[in-house]
Amino acid sequence: MNDVEFIPKDIVYPGNEKNKLNELEKLFQEWYKNILTNDPENAERMVFDGFYPYYTHQKVKILFIAKESLGLYGKDYIQAILPAIRSNDPRGRREWNESHPDDPWAKVITNNTDPFLSKMLYIAYGLNNACCSYDDMPWASDIGQYLFGRVS
Repeated sequence: MNDVEFIPKDIVYPGNEKNKLNELEKLFQEWYKNILTNDPENAERMVFDGFYPYYTHQKVKILFIAKESLGLYGKDYIQAILPAIRSNDPRGRREWNESHPDDPWAKVITNNTDPFLSKMLYIAYGLNNACCSYDDMPWASDIGQYLFGRVS
């Protein structure tokens, strides 16, 4: 079990968040050990999450809960979603869609058009920027690509 890592090593967090990540890693290890003992067939399906980089630096710390992680099949939520947000491809399907141009279902979803994510980005941006007017906000795609999960 020591080789199971729950905190993504390829996502860059500021130094002062590393202790919190280590605490979270210990908690996830406990949870994983418990489910491995009590429900082993579902242990590999567990999706572990955490917080985005620079979460502790935000004026308003927002925790979005109950966001379903269907389709991640045991992948780390932050590790799967943050790069997708930053590449403006939150569903991670751009490459497949571009290689199937005649498929009527091949629709590229961006940060702007993702029904849940666009609202999440707008709410987080608005609350951390003095509840600015919707007209004064950048597009969700710009927030995700250039502002979200980065030092403000």
